[in-house]
Amino acid sequence: MTTSASLVLGNRLDTLANILAQVLEKDGSDPFVGRVILTASAEMKGWLLLKLAHFSSKRGVAGLKIFSWQEGIRYLLNQPGKELSYVELYLLVYDALKVSEDEEVRTYVREARLADLAQQVADLFSTYGYYGGESCFAGTDDWQGRLWKKLFVERPWRAPVQLLAEPMRVKERVYCFGCDELPPAVWEAILRLSEVKIFHFSPCASYWTDLCSDRERRAMSRSGKKRGVSEGELELFQEYLLDAHPLLANWGKVGRRALEIFEAHEMDVQEAYDPLEERESYLGALQKDLLWNRRLSAFPDESVKINKTGASKLREVQVLYDEMLRAHQRGIAFSEMLVLAPDINVYASLIELVFSDQDRPIPYRMTGVDQCQPSWQGFKRLLHLSQSRWDAESLLILFENRAFREKRGWDLERLDQIRGWIADARIHWGQSKEDKEKVLSGGLNRSLPAVSRGTWEEGADRLVSSLVYLFPEDQNELPAAVPLKGVGLGDADEVEELLELIFQLKRDLSILADGSLRSPKEWGEYFDFLFTSYFPEQELGVLEETIYALRKAELKTNEKVPFSVLAYLFARKRTGSVHSSLLHAAQVASIEPGAIVPCRALFLLGQDEESFPRRSFSSSLDRCKGSKEAPPLCSEIDRYLFLQAVCFAQDSLVISYGHISAEDGKELGASIVVREWQSIANDLSVAVHPCF
Repeated sequence: MTTSASLVLGNRLDTLANILAQVLEKDGSDPFVGRVILTASAEMKGWLLLKLAHFSSKRGVAGLKIFSWQEGIRYLLNQPGKELSYVELYLLVYDALKVSEDEEVRTYVREARLADLAQQVADLFSTYGYYGGESCFAGTDDWQGRLWKKLFVERPWRAPVQLLAEPMRVKERVYCFGCDELPPAVWEAILRLSEVKIFHFSPCASYWTDLCSDRERRAMSRSGKKRGVSEGELELFQEYLLDAHPLLANWGKVGRRALEIFEAHEMDVQEAYDPLEERESYLGALQKDLLWNRRLSAFPDESVKINKTGASKLREVQVLYDEMLRAHQRGIAFSEMLVLAPDINVYASLIELVFSDQDRPIPYRMTGVDQCQPSWQGFKRLLHLSQSRWDAESLLILFENRAFREKRGWDLERLDQIRGWIADARIHWGQSKEDKEKVLSGGLNRSLPAVSRGTWEEGADRLVSSLVYLFPEDQNELPAAVPLKGVGLGDADEVEELLELIFQLKRDLSILADGSLRSPKEWGEYFDFLFTSYFPEQELGVLEETIYALRKAELKTNEKVPFSVLAYLFARKRTGSVHSSLLHAAQVASIEPGAIVPCRALFLLGQDEESFPRRSFSSSLDRCKGSKEAPPLCSEIDRYLFLQAVCFAQDSLVISYGHISAEDGKELGASIVVREWQSIANDLSVAVHPCF
């Protein structure tokens, strides 16, 4: 298939960025033609902007629109009325399932698990929207297929795969940079554009799309035997497949998938491979062997190192800290270091603790961490409180939240006073005696008597008694509520404020707990009210995305739903950054597409057999599983990301993992990708660190 697209292949992202900067300057002579750049992620977008500014002859970049590929595709499609947001899709799926007559769906309804089913189906439809679409239901007539048809065929909305099949009316020039894994439907749509240039990472300058991993090779051998291929022919075929670099074959499946799509189109191809002649280390030799698809030809040295760090994540971060200081002493700036982990949230608090050492702090910028603004975390605690037993610990965690205290005007001394009152009043859980009975009866499915002891109601009575009965002789003829020692008339205002707050929380959160039904717009307005009542109004931005999505969903569905249906939206992962103002700092992130960029020293955490490659958890409802249209597995993506890490580290690559299980003390093996590397390079430097 012929296309007007052009393709630039290279083994170094910085080289590709340099070429892109030159192309942009050349193409930018027409001020009436816009330019759009698609990148793999928001992290790569920031890196690319800096590189374009550096390589540009004018030392600046203007007139560009740079998006992550998902944002860019929505911009290029420019059909906002037809594409559904995730919140809209989730609520529409919930509404459709609620009235479904299918027996399998009715089982979920009877078991009060409809929201869980809607969540699974919305997630699956989001995947089908880019991978497969209607083809996922070919030859079947099940409830999923009928629901898909109802939403995306009979009604005016369309899935991305449907919109991408139509010609895109794009007037801008489009550039695609560093997008290693895109859905085939996206690549096909991009390649149909009249003016598009693709800048693509390829670790190998030789033809390598015909390589096979060990698993693929064994599957092909079994298939050949079933078809009656002779042993001699199979041996020759196996020899041909084995005549390749094993790491390139085993780790490069995702990269080969994109190149196969490019090969199906006739386009102008430019090769910009760097021969890496200046790299003398083992790491450099390995990169050259991958570049020319040849077997290893060098002995390992200290440029690649594996650290076994015992059972503690803290110990692993301490070893990382020492390694980074040693790299800095060798002349590598912190801004030229990159730290990656399968899930950076596992290490985030430990990195903050260790890297803030008063004597030798390491500057860092951490991206991809769960949104950690105090106001967002506090709001989630507030929602959790409505579904809890109103235990003292849950309220104290909410009271300790910085944004919550700021709204109330509380300092730490006031918080200690409240904590002391709660402890002295022996408040444990339950708003009242009736509330405790309701919780106990619901948990055991039978009626149980409860006492008011330890409830907030009893605690409030004791606080009020402390203001009424001022003298010991008055306390001899007391009702059940025994006053607290140390609380007097001087604390009246503070006691009143606390009791008023407890009453206000009970009143405002009752809507979340009693099953009240509201439309998406009404829920958005309620969440707005709830946030501004308990947190600073100027921080409402952390909730604006959800509120906007709910108000927008009102245009698609005005069905009233309880809070239990929407609770999932607040549990979904949201990411942010830590210390984002530090430009000359080490970069810390999760191992994700677009997170790996060229650096002098690269550090990989958590490379044990249980953590990496990450496993795909497929659903029994997945109609795309096992088909040609299915997205790549997490393990396949992780293998390719590991290959990128090996190729992008210029001076050193340090791998670490806890080699002892924290649960049972048994030894943990290294990741399968590390073991595959060790199988062809037995002398990789390995250091075993003490567990303290």
